[in-house]
Amino acid sequence: MRTAKLILAAALLSGLTACSSLSKIGIGKGGVRNTADLYVKALVNKDGNAAVKLNDYLAKYQNAPGFIQQAWLDKSPKPVSDNDPRLKLVKKNRQALKPMLAEMDNIVAQSVYAAGCNTKAGKVTAQKNGKPKAKVAELVMTCKVPAASDPTRQALNTVKLEDTAALQKVIAQWKNDVVSGVNIKTVEVPFQLYSDKNTPWSNPNITQIIRPVTEAAAGLR
Repeated sequence: MRTAKLILAAALLSGLTACSSLSKIGIGKGGVRNTADLYVKALVNKDGNAAVKLNDYLAKYQNAPGFIQQAWLDKSPKPVSDNDPRLKLVKKNRQALKPMLAEMDNIVAQSVYAAGCNTKAGKVTAQKNGKPKAKVAELVMTCKVPAASDPTRQALNTVKLEDTAALQKVIAQWKNDVVSGVNIKTVEVPFQLYSDKNTPWSNPNITQIIRPVTEAAAGLR
């Protein structure tokens, strides 16, 4: 049965929701937790002020001004195109479904942007990779994410995509849940940052911290 939950799972697999496409962010030689807070706010919450501070910092250490681009911080809802792969999951009502998919994407995105996150720095240990002063820092990001209530999640699991009238009612209910904060999901995401004598703290896969937050916002956790 083609349900709204299937659409949400497909959106995450296709990178159509709030996940970032950034590949690497360095955070300097000191102040690990404070600087980690900056890029968590920039990446998860799309906080423009945090992005400016992080960009200024990176420009000093990596000669990379504008690493986080203003276009990426745009929170405007994105329309769904005719060739969106999710439309292939249904055989009828595809055009009527398009604005609903866009609305669902926007609800997930707004949940992620509204997540209250903080980072906690753990131990810093030496890396045994042969590089001078190579270290690894353990961190945990904890986010409280506005999400759908249990009845809404159940409805998303069962409402058929072809039944656009019923789907629209569930979407409206979901949006109200997020705005009211009736259900807050807590997500803990451990991650590492690496540094050595010649490079600032960084991790090429750091954007994976966003995915668990997006999954919680989409009701998949």
